[in-house]
Amino acid sequence: MSPRRTAGLGALLVAAAYLTGIGFVLGPLAPLGLGTGAMDGAAVLRLAEQTPWLLPLWMSVIYDLSALGTALMGLALARLLARDLPPLALASGAVALLWTGMTLASGMVARAGLAELAALAPDDLPRALETWRMLHLIETALSGRTEALGGLWIGLASLAGVRIGALSGVASLLGAGVALAGVATYLPSLSQGGGMVFGLGAILWCGWAGLEWILPRPDET
Repeated sequence: MSPRRTAGLGALLVAAAYLTGIGFVLGPLAPLGLGTGAMDGAAVLRLAEQTPWLLPLWMSVIYDLSALGTALMGLALARLLARDLPPLALASGAVALLWTGMTLASGMVARAGLAELAALAPDDLPRALETWRMLHLIETALSGRTEALGGLWIGLASLAGVRIGALSGVASLLGAGVALAGVATYLPSLSQGGGMVFGLGAILWCGWAGLEWILPRPDET
């Protein structure tokens, strides 16, 4: 498979993982209040006891599958850029791998929090809830509270894509907007709104870019 189509496959995998994750949040995970600020460890514990496979499955989708897609997309794009834009290839590849690592780390912390909650709850529920809250804060800090790293990568990918003719101007402009929303989350006052815009925009950009990369170009037909 060519680097272009590998990047497209990775982008579509990221978009599919995020869309599936949202489906979980709006469906079976709705009682937890994910993303509303009302999520608490007691609700997580009840759900983990009633349906022990649900949260681990959701974590595998939003963390592991999206990280795999990001790695595929980032490394394939870096290879595509290596001949004509080597500095940009190096920068975009490095940022993609950093973003992948942070996503995987967030999933590891989330699983650790769930395991600690289940292990400590029978003997010391207040301690279990406090431990979960601390680990959940680390999880969200790594993956969702600040989206600057993801925004930086989408910005680099959009710039690189349009420079070598691998992305349309519309996709590149969309990527620039998503990048700005991600970088804006560095400001605490913009973290929630910017994060929401970034998340939805990243799904749209990954889907759009993925289709452009994976479908045959006019000069290939």
